[in-house]
Amino acid sequence: MQRTVNNKPGEGGSPLSRAKLFLAFSRGLQAFISIAQPGLAAVIALVAIPEWDVVAIGFIAAWAGNNAAFAINDLLDVELDKRRFKHLREFKGFDIDTALVRHPLAQGYLSYKSGVVWILTSSLIAVIGAYLLNPWCVVLFVVALVLEVYYCKLSQVSAFKFLITGVMVAVGAMA
Repeated sequence: MQRTVNNKPGEGGSPLSRAKLFLAFSRGLQAFISIAQPGLAAVIALVAIPEWDVVAIGFIAAWAGNNAAFAINDLLDVELDKRRFKHLREFKGFDIDTALVRHPLAQGYLSYKSGVVWILTSSLIAVIGAYLLNPWCVVLFVVALVLEVYYCKLSQVSAFKFLITGVMVAVGAMA
């Protein structure tokens, strides 16, 4: 059972419960699954499995980059998510986005400042890993994050925002 203080998971809790909130903030499980795409792209591009050091660096960089991208989405959409929570019905079942805590920033389980620090830390790890693989990967990572910001800005403007996500995912595969 998760320890809670003031009905907020993670506050005053163990480091593990705090880590779970940050993983929920960046949809860590979905970020982990999303590593398959650039990994498969690397295998296809090389027509072979990369060397183990490349696999290890790529795994860390891809996971950190995905964590940053998903967290940016929650950070930029925090007000929209807060409004959405006022009208949500209780959901029973499994959803990968809610396997930990759904939108912990919008629910007040994390502070805005800690969210920004998490994104900057994840982005720094991703940039270092991307640079070690190939400096062009850093450029592609930055392009992907800019597309994520643009996607969030379109959240209430157009239903065609999904096209931006498609391009962002493709840029991630190119990296």
